[in-house]
Amino acid sequence: MPLCLQYAFVILLLLLGQQNLLFAANFISAHNPHVQYFGRWDLSDSLHPKHSWPGVALYAEFSGTSLGVRMADDGNYYNVYIDGEFHSIFHGNRPEEADYVIAESLQPGRHTFLLTKRNCAQNKIYTFSGLILDEGAELLPPARRARAKKIEFIGDSFTVAEGNEATVLQMPWLETFPVTNIDKGFAPLIAAHFNAQYHITARSGIGMVTDWSGDRTLNMPDRFDRALMDAPEPKWNFQQWL
Repeated sequence: MPLCLQYAFVILLLLLGQQNLLFAANFISAHNPHVQYFGRWDLSDSLHPKHSWPGVALYAEFSGTSLGVRMADDGNYYNVYIDGEFHSIFHGNRPEEADYVIAESLQPGRHTFLLTKRNCAQNKIYTFSGLILDEGAELLPPARRARAKKIEFIGDSFTVAEGNEATVLQMPWLETFPVTNIDKGFAPLIAAHFNAQYHITARSGIGMVTDWSGDRTLNMPDRFDRALMDAPEPKWNFQQWL
């Protein structure tokens, strides 16, 4: 067998081995009551919550030494925080449901996990299906209480902090995704100052009457009541955030 094919075969076995390991591990459904959702999520299918607005997040506490996620997402970048500290940037690369390793080799014991969406992708819907823990590990009732105060930020690319970590002045829009970090934008920083939860109801280029190009079909009043940014249904349940 040619050397290049041998390398390809080994890589394939490693990838398949990782997927099999995840599927064999301890899967925790997205429906588990100990998973906390922040931002606008469509929870009509509790086993596969959907999102498309920027700035959404989920929080959980778990036992064990590793953590994975199961989701369908090939467009977004996420900040991963373990035990209150920044851990890594995670980027899904498959439009269909897939398992991803988030953290490994943690100290045994209780851990916190926060996943925050960094960028604003448009015209797509993404799903989260659950978490993957060590065998014998479990999702734990959150020890911390969600912040009581709530602030909603409505806006455009400034509100989503588009390209705020870029090192050049201009770039194609899709290239801004990995260099956008909403956590460092003004909305989360203001919310943190006031010890408040936040929603970011924002879309790059949108306006109150038209979008940046003059398109009157892309305006915020027409989208403000949506659970998903670019889908007219379902409507957002405003009671969900009281």
